[in-house]
Amino acid sequence: MVVPQKGAGMGHFADLLRKLRTEAALSQNALAKKVGIDPSYVNRMEKGERQPPSVSVIHDIARALDLDEFGIDQLLLSAGYAPATAFNSQPATHPGLYLLSDFLSDESVPSEDKDLIERDLDLLEQHIRLIRKRRPNKTNEGTESI
Repeated sequence: MVVPQKGAGMGHFADLLRKLRTEAALSQNALAKKVGIDPSYVNRMEKGERQPPSVSVIHDIARALDLDEFGIDQLLLSAGYAPATAFNSQPATHPGLYLLSDFLSDESVPSEDKDLIERDLDLLEQHIRLIRKRRPNKTNEGTESI
């Protein structure tokens, strides 16, 4: 069982959840209904008033938001969990991703240093999404289990 690190990503999870939900054009109520949780719970998670949920609830949220593997891993990492792709039988993930995750969850790193890295990650995310939009659609074989 993977347990989130104390305080890891609470604010980042809240912000990312809100961002992904609004990108999916879902209200808090609509997301809650799709996931099978109380709308007030979604509201409190997005405000950072609640710790990130369990891995299984994060996977339910990911399904409701129709996230790809990259999006699922982002959500898991922001909540302080290991990325799902680390457990797939696919080729090994770049070791820099693990270093990055450790760096961002390290409470001894000053927030201004983390902010610089997170801005770079935001740019990288935008770049990856643009590349994916330009690629022809493929069937998502093997990605149905989140």
